[in-house]
Amino acid sequence: MLHQFKENRVSIYNLHLPLDNYGEYSTSGTLAKALGVKPEKPFAPYRGAMAGVFGRTGFAAVQDLKEVLEKQ
Repeated sequence: MLHQFKENRVSIYNLHLPLDNYGEYSTSGTLAKALGVKPEKPFAPYRGAMAGVFGRTGFAAVQDLKEVLEKQ
């Protein structure tokens, strides 16, 4: 596929990693908030960034999280 991109002069530029770094607009933090999880601190170092988040939730069981996911 990359060869076809090159032949057709299609450039690929990826800015995903900066969004993975834990912060106000991070992918993991935003996902946590959307699921009702209150982010507390980052974890999972990945290429110089922290790509995961530990957080607290009011879910009593995994089933509660499943229901939230199904509504999204």
